[in-house]
Amino acid sequence: MQASPEVISSVIQTIVTAQQPAASQDQRRKAVELSEQLKRGEARSSVQVGLQLVQSSHQVEVQHFGYAVLQHVVGVRWDEFTAEEHTQLATTVFSLLRQVGGTTSSFAVRSKAAVLLALVTKRQGGQLLQALLPELLRLASEGPTQADMVCIVLRMMAEEVTQYRDDMEADNKRHLLSALTACVPQVLPFLETSMEGHFGQALAASQQGQHQLSQLHAAVVTSALGTSLTYAEWAPLAPFTDSGLVRACTYFLNTQDFRMLACDTLKQLSHRRQDKENLETYNAAMAATGEALVQAASTLLTQQAQEQLSFEGDSDEFGQRLCETMAEFGSSHLHCLPSHDNKILFLQQMLAFTQHPYMLLSSKALPLWIALLSPRDNAAKQESQPPNPSHSLLPLECVSALLDLAGEQLRKGVGFSTDPSDFPPYFGDHQDYKDFCISYRGDMARIVRLTSGLLPDQALAAASRRLQHSLHQCSTSGTSVAEQHSQFEAAVLFLDSVVTAVCSAHLGQAASPSLNSTLSSTEALLQLLLGARLADPVLLNWHARSLECFSKLLARKPVLVPAVMQKAFEMYTSNPLEGNAYGGIPPAKPTLEWKELQTARQRVGLMLVAHAKAQPQALLPHLAPLANKIQEMWASGAIGTNEQSTLFDVILAAAAGADIQLQKQVVEWVLGGVRTEWQSAAFQAALDSPAAFVSHYISLHADAAGQPEVGGQQPRWQLYHHLYLIEHSGKRTTPLVKGPTGANPQKPVPPLPPRQDHPLNEHVGWMLPSLLRVCACLHAIWTPQIQATLQSVHSAFLMGPKERAVYLRRPLPKGRHAAEQSGEEEAGTVAGTNAAALRAWLRQIRESMYQSLGLMSISVGAFYACGAGQGLWGPGLMDHVEYMDHQHLRMMLRHLMLSFTRICPPRHRYALIACSVLCVSHVSITSSSPLK
Repeated sequence: MQASPEVISSVIQTIVTAQQPAASQDQRRKAVELSEQLKRGEARSSVQVGLQLVQSSHQVEVQHFGYAVLQHVVGVRWDEFTAEEHTQLATTVFSLLRQVGGTTSSFAVRSKAAVLLALVTKRQGGQLLQALLPELLRLASEGPTQADMVCIVLRMMAEEVTQYRDDMEADNKRHLLSALTACVPQVLPFLETSMEGHFGQALAASQQGQHQLSQLHAAVVTSALGTSLTYAEWAPLAPFTDSGLVRACTYFLNTQDFRMLACDTLKQLSHRRQDKENLETYNAAMAATGEALVQAASTLLTQQAQEQLSFEGDSDEFGQRLCETMAEFGSSHLHCLPSHDNKILFLQQMLAFTQHPYMLLSSKALPLWIALLSPRDNAAKQESQPPNPSHSLLPLECVSALLDLAGEQLRKGVGFSTDPSDFPPYFGDHQDYKDFCISYRGDMARIVRLTSGLLPDQALAAASRRLQHSLHQCSTSGTSVAEQHSQFEAAVLFLDSVVTAVCSAHLGQAASPSLNSTLSSTEALLQLLLGARLADPVLLNWHARSLECFSKLLARKPVLVPAVMQKAFEMYTSNPLEGNAYGGIPPAKPTLEWKELQTARQRVGLMLVAHAKAQPQALLPHLAPLANKIQEMWASGAIGTNEQSTLFDVILAAAAGADIQLQKQVVEWVLGGVRTEWQSAAFQAALDSPAAFVSHYISLHADAAGQPEVGGQQPRWQLYHHLYLIEHSGKRTTPLVKGPTGANPQKPVPPLPPRQDHPLNEHVGWMLPSLLRVCACLHAIWTPQIQATLQSVHSAFLMGPKERAVYLRRPLPKGRHAAEQSGEEEAGTVAGTNAAALRAWLRQIRESMYQSLGLMSISVGAFYACGAGQGLWGPGLMDHVEYMDHQHLRMMLRHLMLSFTRICPPRHRYALIACSVLCVSHVSITSSSPLK
């Protein structure tokens, strides 16, 4: 069916009008409706209109519109045409391609014509491809424009088949792929010839001043390289290498305009696996690829070209791409390089990339070292024997150089500024810079661990040198604070990686002269740290962290445990903190300096917790002296409530695997003070009613500026830590339930029955009633009556910025300025006086209560027999449940109610499940309150 000239004219007018900058919404809507009408209308009429619109006499916008219609009809409605019409369409589209190639049409139009022909070939099948290929190759010889279009057609044909699409049946796709494979011996030599011929013609035209013609020939080279990249993904390697394409890419790696595509093609070859390829052919292809990369790197890493690898240098992007390609190649095919000298040169070049000051370039080399140093199979990874240097894929000289280099490069990932405006120009923002540094530092630390396992003595000696140098810098008055921080942080990261790797690989072995040497070197490092004196909070933080990695040494030599504990006590007493007096509380608005020191002191306690969890047997003989020391330091004000809780967690963690009598004694040490406080008349009076609870813990008053302040700091701080100790007492004395090796992870592991000899049995009588009363008072805070008295801090009862971001699936506020970005004052601590601090306190005590009750319900035998607690189950958990927020209900179900349903004895099921779980579930299902 032929479209009338009037119809074509009307269509063109609609398209042109809609493309005008001043076009109205109605005019643009009509163009969209016209496009949909042509795509969905009678197929043959749509093709006729589309063929009229793509004529070169029309404006580019009209031609684009016509090609869009034709591509849609061919791609979606091909089956509506007869076999004869299929042949006619193929002939017409090829003629259109030839016609476009003979004009001065833009690249956009030429590429659309090529895509259309590739789409027709895909729909028609392999027979058309085989018949069309000779015509395409003849067309390519007519000029650079035609050759460019033919390369695009060949690339699009391959992409239509190799890229995943679900618009083609499997049999048709298989036949077309077979036809493509059969054409490879013709296509690949054509691509190589096109590159060589048109590159030479481009140079000749440029020398003669014919810049436009030169650009046309250069476009052919670009298209041919792009097509080679597509075929490099799947074409058989034998014809690919025989065609000379690898040699062509090797040459183009040294050209400014074509090196990126050439590098991408070689990278694609590096991804290839042998599969069904002949081994000799495969190795030869990989060897040629590796030699090409080595040759390009040799040119790029000369003294004169080094500066061009930096940011915004001429080789900035290409250097990163080449390094990334070499890392990909070396990770799998280093053995394919033809000679030992080539391998050494390859590794030297990658070391040069690794030590380059440009961090983005340096990071591209790291995956190579991780891949070559890591065990190759699961058996090697699980083997308890230390790594054998003779089995290393890298020469030990390279491992040694890499160890030293990684130690130097670690400094790049540390000590970055916290100023949001201070970051290198090649990062989008400070957060991107920070994330990159953390990743870079992690990769470098992993390389240090892997190299240390191969060269333990050298690694320990290097760690000692770096640690001594950094300690000297920290004690030198002329060194800036920032320099001290970065030097010591890098030294500690290096030390941590070395000691962790060496201890894991070597300290578990039987006694031997080499083991004794390793033990002596590791102990010398520990003694060096024990003798250091650092007062700066940041340095103190890293000093404490540096002691964490010696757990295996302490297990091997328990005599060192008292020295580590004494060092921790010394760190506390030498660095006093404001608010740590007996029973003291943190400042309402802590300064940055206070936060840094508090964080450092907290790290000291966490260091001891880490040792207690990793090697509890080494600490068991010292639990009684440690408990006495905690009480002594607490009474003298050397440690505060926060640090006392952390140190109590140390003895709980150490006693986790001990006998029941020692566990009972430890729990008594930890909870004795809590029991005394909770049995006092003042504490019980605060739990008599929700109003008394609010008055005691959340009393409101105005500050000097008339702004509301939350009082009750001391009681809130104390209750928070009491609940922390109860929760951790339950966690440390409740064994983890693990399924058998190889068990189905989807099948739940049946819980152990509650222990009748559990260390908390003796404490349930005073803990459980008070916990339930605290729970009832907490739930009552959300009732309208209590909320009316707390309107001035109403935001404390809504979700905070981070919680809201999680529920709305938005990016979390990050960084020190997250509170400012959210428009809310920073919380400071849970003992603060603003709404954010109150919100944090409410969330923490809720989580601690639910966790404590849930843990006791599954492990403590006396939990269900507590008569004083049974009468409080209903009021404690179910009163005011209708006012609870959805996230609070979910928390209760997850931490508490699920435990009841799994382990509750039959005689208590009605009271604890029918009245509790069903009530919560009913409220959760029927509630229609909005998410707060």
